[in-house]
Formats: sequence, C-alpha cells, structure tokens
Amino acid sequence: MSNIPSLLKNFFSSEMSLQDQSIFVTRKDGILLYSNIKDGSEQAVSALVSGLWQAAKSITDFLPRENGAGPYRLSFDTSSKGLYIFPLLLHQEEYFLAVTYAEQLNPGQLKQKIKHTALQLSEFIIKKGQHLTKEKTAKREGYLFSQISDEEMDHLFSFAGE
Repeated sequence: MSNIPSLLKNFFSSEMSLQDQSIFVTRKDGILLYSNIKDGSEQAVSALVSGLWQAAKSITDFLPRENGAGPYRLSFDTSSKGLYIFPLLLHQEEYFLAVTYAEQLNPGQLKQKIKHTALQLSEFIIKKGQHLTKEKTAKREGYLFSQISDEEMDHLFSFAGE
C-alpha cells in the first residue's frame, strides 16, 4: 500500500495506550513501515521481527491443525520485559505490529492493550485506506546476495552488540 506509513503515523500520533513502548510495524518481507524509535536499529529490528515470525510460523506447520483457532501471536518475555508480535491483515497483505517493553508490572495487561491496538489499527487502516491501491512490485529472480562471506554476515548484524 502506497500510503500506509502516513496512515500509521497518524494512527500512532493519537494512540496513547502504547506511548511508552517501542513500537514497530513491519511488512512480511521485513521492510519497516513505522517505528517510534529513531536510534538507527529500527530497520534491523523490523527485519528480525519478520524473520522471527516466519520461522515460528514454519514450526507451527508441524503442529496438528485446529478449526476455529484464533490468530497466532508471538511472545518472548520474562515477567517484566520482552517482545510481543501481533499479525495484521490489511487489504489481503500480512503485516506485523511488534512491541518491545521493559519494567512492566503487568505484562499480561500490556499484551491485551497491544491486541486491542492491533485490532483498532486494522480497522483504522481499512477504513481510511479504502482508496489506496496496491503497489506493483517488480518480480525478482535469483538471490539478493549470491556471494556473501561469513565476515560480511557478521558485520551485517554487528549492531546487536558483542
């Protein structure tokens, strides 16, 4: 969608329930569409969120299928800090709302807020973005990186701190 980043910015500028958290909205391919964090790591976090989601989803393919099961969500946390990812389906495309948090007295309550915010966000984008048209994406053939060394890979993820 061509205008989703501006719609996300409008939504989160008025959304107060997650104001103190680190918020990321990413496409399925790892491209960052929105973040309230501007420390230089936001695009890397977005790519990692997408990869994490896809890996977890692949693992669940080994589980027995249930009829009527609700949407998956992903949580990696302790009793006070963590990461929570909730999927968004906007105009037949999958996106992810990821929130990192720390020093939470009640992470369960925060997760409920994230779920509620994700549902509100979906409704907002669908309502406000009805006029949007799907962008045409070029078909790519082959690998993005055909020859990459271990040293280059290590350098790519060096932001994570060693």
